[in-house]
This record gives sequence, structure tokens and C-alpha cells, in this order.
Amino acid sequence: MAPLGSIRGDKWGPVVISGDGDQRGGEAGPDGSPDAALSDLVGSHRNTLDAKRRVAIPKAFREQIEAAEGAGAYVICRQIGGDPCLALYPPGRFEEALRRLGGLSTHSMGVGSKAIRAYLRKLQQSAIRVVPDRQGRVTLTEDQCRLAGITREVAFVAGGSGDHIELWAAERLDDEDTTEDFGALAREIFG
Repeated sequence: MAPLGSIRGDKWGPVVISGDGDQRGGEAGPDGSPDAALSDLVGSHRNTLDAKRRVAIPKAFREQIEAAEGAGAYVICRQIGGDPCLALYPPGRFEEALRRLGGLSTHSMGVGSKAIRAYLRKLQQSAIRVVPDRQGRVTLTEDQCRLAGITREVAFVAGGSGDHIELWAAERLDDEDTTEDFGALAREIFG
């Protein structure tokens, strides 16, 4: 798969530049994978979406990602696991996720099942590259806001694997928290 910066045209859709931030890539770890420090993302923060659909990435998350990845640019897409939210990745982490998902296509003569191709297509169609402005804000597209149900308050939550940040409509995340039986989930996972 080609690096994100070299992909152009319909595959990635519009590039939204919210500022003039640095677009450096992160350094690879000793095994060639992106630096493991990003997997330590924890916590949550809330910020408000403005009338132009801009929202500030919480400074604590920005600093941690930039320290681990050296990235001033991000990719925002639908959440890979299918939850009703968006995901914010440093470009290298997004490319790695696409490579892992692309590995699912190695069956069936290299094209994968119709469901896998449709899944990857929807994921890639939702992806945009953004650069925060000087206030740390990025602009979400109308489609992304509709997909995640974001209208006003955005909850930024460390993603499950710690390599990305999830952007939730705050009320949707609150509903998710009240309907999920955490005890039952823990028993299912751990026995």
C-alpha cells in the first residue's frame, strides 16, 4: 500500500487543511512498527464543535501524539471497529491499520470477500487528512458529523488499542456508557 502522502484523487477524497502545521512522519520502532509510546494514550476530554464544524483536539492528546509520532497532521475516519464514532490517527498509524485490514484481502485471489472490500471502501471514503490550526482545531466534514451524530459537544476518548483517539457525540457516548453492562462484558472476556 502506498504511503498516505502519495495517494491522491478519489480514493482519499478531499484533504482538509485547518492550519499550517508540521506534517512530519513518526519514527519507526526497532521492529519497523510505529513507536510504541502512542499505545499509552489514556483518558477523555470534551470540547465544543463550533458553527464551522471545528473542534480543538485536547492539548494533552496532541502533545502525546506529537511526542510519539512527530506528526502535526492527522487522519480522521469512521471508527474501524464499527462503533458510531470517528477515529483520529497520526498518518503512520492509519496506514498501519489499513495494512492490517488489507491483509484480510489475501484470501480469494488477493481481493478478499465482497464484505471486506465494502468495509475497506467505506473506511477509506470516510478518511480525510487534517492539520490543526494554531489553536489546535480541526474541521470535521458534514458526513463525519452525521456518521458520528456530532452536533455540539465532542468527547475525545483514548481508543481501545491506545493507538488512536475516538471522537464521540458526547450524548451518544453517555448513552453507550449507561447501556453497557461492564460487569457482564468483563465476565465474557475474562470468564
